[in-house]
Amino acid sequence: MPAHRSVLQLALSCALSLHIPLHAQTSNDPKALLFLSAKQNGLFGDDIKPWHLKASYAFLDDSGQITDSGSIEELHVEQQKLTKIVITRSDSSLTLIQTENGNYREGELDRKFAVLMLLASSFTHPIPFSNKLPPFLDLKLQTRAMGGSDLRCFTLKGGNGPSSSFNDPAYCLQNALPVLRVGSFADDSHQFIRNHIGEFQGRYVPMDITAGEGEKPELAAHLELLKLITAVDPADFIPSSGAVLQKPPLSTLIMAEDMIDRNSPPYRVRPISQPQPKYPESARATNIHGDVKVRATIGTDGHIAALHVITGPPQLQNAALDAIWQWRFEPPWHQGAPAQVVTVFTIHF
Repeated sequence: MPAHRSVLQLALSCALSLHIPLHAQTSNDPKALLFLSAKQNGLFGDDIKPWHLKASYAFLDDSGQITDSGSIEELHVEQQKLTKIVITRSDSSLTLIQTENGNYREGELDRKFAVLMLLASSFTHPIPFSNKLPPFLDLKLQTRAMGGSDLRCFTLKGGNGPSSSFNDPAYCLQNALPVLRVGSFADDSHQFIRNHIGEFQGRYVPMDITAGEGEKPELAAHLELLKLITAVDPADFIPSSGAVLQKPPLSTLIMAEDMIDRNSPPYRVRPISQPQPKYPESARATNIHGDVKVRATIGTDGHIAALHVITGPPQLQNAALDAIWQWRFEPPWHQGAPAQVVTVFTIHF
């Protein structure tokens, strides 16, 4: 993976900031080691006490200059299934609240917020497989020399199930220890490099994270605060009047692109607004044209919940994503119940 080599070399040269016990339990069985690593690197589980995390971040351009910055703040109470995440940018914010009564969102998702949500997960829940691996994913474990270190790396390949893609490698551990150093997420091309690992409630936590899709980091983050919540205030988890309830999908519809504007039972997926992308000036100057194909998930509220580029000229991909994030649909339904839709959109430039 030469495209990521310089990012990894920069990040993995950093030493661990806190002592990690050498007797940490490990396993040579790939599944057992993945599940162990998910627990050891995530701030969740019945034994986790309520916590409060705050991190600062900055988006970087090719020369390393800051183009945007802000913070991520998260409150989590495992026993009561309460989570609140507030992500701020220079011009907007996004608040996500999870309670036993449902999930709420205040603010609109876009390309940047989608990456920042993954950044938040990189601190608190970097491996989503806690005790079960989807049967359509093929898991392999091998030792790789990366960034001047020998890491144990997991490769995840999709089989005959739903189409999902992972970076190669998907996750890398600090050699003989279940300490996550390199992580990624399904259907996202960023790699999140976890540096200066510390310890909190018996879990490994990164002090610094860099993320990128190519040779240079596009995002850098620093852990500012991580502490126990001594007294849980229920008022912290009350959604504002402007928050939107995210109904859980009772089914997932896999639909072809030409079915989206139909309204025939048992499906109902109708577009409300589909602003078209702006043709990038850089692409115009070099006369780049083509199609960008994107896999999209439409949430139960009719907003875009996830996007992943399948194919298309790199110079046109961000313009396509920026436009589709703004698309709105009538809330999808299937046989009278809320549903989410996975489909493919094609943007012509």
